[in-house]
Amino acid sequence: DRFYWYNTNNPQYILHHNRVRDIYEDRQHTVWIASDASIAYYDEKKHQFHYFVLTTPDNRNANWSYAVYEDHYGRLWISNFNCGVIIVDKKQLMSSALKGTYHVKKLYEKLDALKGENIVRQIIPDDSGHIWLMRGNEMIRIDEKTLRMKVFPISQTQVCYCKNALWLIQGPRVCRFDIKKEKLQTISENKLYDEFRSMIVKGNYIWLSSPDGCYQINIARRSIRYMAGLPLGNFLCGNYQPAMGMVLWGGESQLLFFSPSHYRYSSPPVVISTVIKEKKTKGGQESTTCSLEPGKREIDIDNGASITLELSTLSYDLDKNEIFYYQIGDEASWHRLPVGENRLNFMNVSSSSYKLRLSTSNPTIDPHARITTYVLNVPPPWYSSWPMILVYFILAVAAIYLLLKRQQFKNRKKMELREREKTLELSQMKTGFLVNMSHELETPLSLVVSPLSKLLQSSRDSSEREILRAVQENALKLHTVIEKIINISSTRKEDMDTLLRSHVEINQLLKNCINVFASTIEQRNLTVTYSSAAKTVWMNIDSQKIASAVTNILSNAINYVEDGTGKISVRMTTGADMLTISVSDNGPGVPEEERQMIFLRFFQGKNPIKHQGGIGIGLYLARKFVEQHGGSLNVESMQGACFTIQLPLTGDNILKDEEEPTGVSVYPQELQQDMGENINIEKTEKPEPVPVRHILSADEVLMEEITQVIEDNMSSEDFNVSMLAKKVGMEQKTLYRKVKQLAGMSPIAYLKELRMKKAALLLENHQFTISEVMYMVGYSNASYFARCFSEKFSMTPKQYREQQ
Repeated sequence: DRFYWYNTNNPQYILHHNRVRDIYEDRQHTVWIASDASIAYYDEKKHQFHYFVLTTPDNRNANWSYAVYEDHYGRLWISNFNCGVIIVDKKQLMSSALKGTYHVKKLYEKLDALKGENIVRQIIPDDSGHIWLMRGNEMIRIDEKTLRMKVFPISQTQVCYCKNALWLIQGPRVCRFDIKKEKLQTISENKLYDEFRSMIVKGNYIWLSSPDGCYQINIARRSIRYMAGLPLGNFLCGNYQPAMGMVLWGGESQLLFFSPSHYRYSSPPVVISTVIKEKKTKGGQESTTCSLEPGKREIDIDNGASITLELSTLSYDLDKNEIFYYQIGDEASWHRLPVGENRLNFMNVSSSSYKLRLSTSNPTIDPHARITTYVLNVPPPWYSSWPMILVYFILAVAAIYLLLKRQQFKNRKKMELREREKTLELSQMKTGFLVNMSHELETPLSLVVSPLSKLLQSSRDSSEREILRAVQENALKLHTVIEKIINISSTRKEDMDTLLRSHVEINQLLKNCINVFASTIEQRNLTVTYSSAAKTVWMNIDSQKIASAVTNILSNAINYVEDGTGKISVRMTTGADMLTISVSDNGPGVPEEERQMIFLRFFQGKNPIKHQGGIGIGLYLARKFVEQHGGSLNVESMQGACFTIQLPLTGDNILKDEEEPTGVSVYPQELQQDMGENINIEKTEKPEPVPVRHILSADEVLMEEITQVIEDNMSSEDFNVSMLAKKVGMEQKTLYRKVKQLAGMSPIAYLKELRMKKAALLLENHQFTISEVMYMVGYSNASYFARCFSEKFSMTPKQYREQQ
């Protein structure tokens, strides 16, 4: 027999295109090919292929063909890239062979849906008069007679027909589609498979090829088995030769054929030939290699070591590309090593006993696979030995004991916290009672002080004047105590945010404020001058807070002037929409570097001339109370200090038209009669309003915020500099630098300073016990609190309380 090689470069046996996609033998045993150069039939006499040029009704080229098939009606079905599927009469097509061109007169409208990018790659007939067209994502069934079609959205890469079923390749899966029931069944779905490339059908069997070997499907049993022992390769097509009884596979540069009837193969047993152990040492990795004795099925491995097992079949007549499968422990699935790989690696093996099963064929699909079992023994580490377990038990008992002690400590702390909270609650109740009582006493006491001044001025009896002066002095002391209690309560945010407005005549209010210090003014021989530009000025204000602001400023001025030569001037002027109260003195004044800080809570200047101690809260409260009324409090210092209060004569500060003012209209002459000999009344004809010039600097705002945060969290024992920095939104280093620059001390010292001053303020008024004060300023240890207090005031809290 002669063989002919047809290709595009052989002029004697030429092909118009080397890409031949289908070879088909029709019912008259004529061989047809479908290629990228159109379809052609083979002339056995001339040993040549005759091509047809196909054109569509709109003169498009239809040569690019994929498959060809002849039905029972003598029609050729041609799958085409441009036109989907063309159905032509075979006789008419053959009669046009001399012309070489066949013009398709009409395309079947029902097959128009087949046009597009999804190419029909296979045309397969069944035994029930249907033709199946295979596209990548669907199968189309067409009746040969009526050309009715039905689409099944089932993807496939290759299909064959056998015994009323279509057998499909779907990547690594093999499926069976029952054409009568129209149901799809998966025959095999194993992730160990590579993709199946081609299939051959003959009789009751289907053979499949894949890069990892060949497989055989028993159609009757619908089972699949791996044909171990056959050479591996990338076989893309195959055929069954009944004359030889052989299955032929064609692949890349190789050809495989074997007889299925004579195939008898049992996979060889797998053994572990070499064991390589690696273990970490101080010097690095230590590796040991040893051969495993034949017949030995147990391998000892150090805990945490890495091991490499070399697998072998001890057979040298098989293909070198042997595939090994393995299973570890109770796993249900089998794993496969890459083709040609015989090393099995395990990293950092933990203590246990493992069963390792090995095979050269996949036991999942090969019931005859031979499995070899090994046992890997990994002993526990030293820290899992019985002596160490005893040590662990002792440590566990110790840990439980420590946990119980810790829980007891927590419970004790909880009890202390509850006691502290209860103490603070009682302190708040006590504060509320004292504040309410002070408010009730303040108004009648003010009505007592004013008549006493008049009686003292009008009395001519020296003994009577002494009695009245003693009464006045004690009344003023009582008034001072009440003011201190009110000031302490006013430091609370809820009290500071509340204004109790009433109709107040400002001249009378200022007179009462000056009279509070009448005894001190007389004793120290000071000169106080009061001037007013208006007979009466009525405002709607919180008289208690404005009086407290003026009193604190007057107290500050009196403390800083010299005995005998001290002069204090109080002036009230009114403008179109502003009332101004200024208090000036001839004292040392306020240093430039302290002017922005004196209004901060607990700030105390360094001037040593003060006649009276304090904790630095008076000016802070004065500004707060004035600002609550929409006003401002400023300080200037040239020859002495001048504090200026400005209150707007607008909004809530003025009386409404329909309201009638109540109270006594006081004239300058009457004011003079009520005041002492050292207090003079002057009349100002024209108002001289003082402009607002004070603007809070960034440093002052920062210190106010820091002080406010400390004040809000002062009762917390856990409050520290770290929490302060977090609440202020500043790094600890930056906070330290700023506080050191502005306050002259570290944040820790500043926090301690404020706590001690707050403690002194609470102790001064005898409202709380020393324990209550200790809790209120964030201390829980009495001895430590007493030591800190002694460092600040050179006396114990008890001594300070008794001295006050």
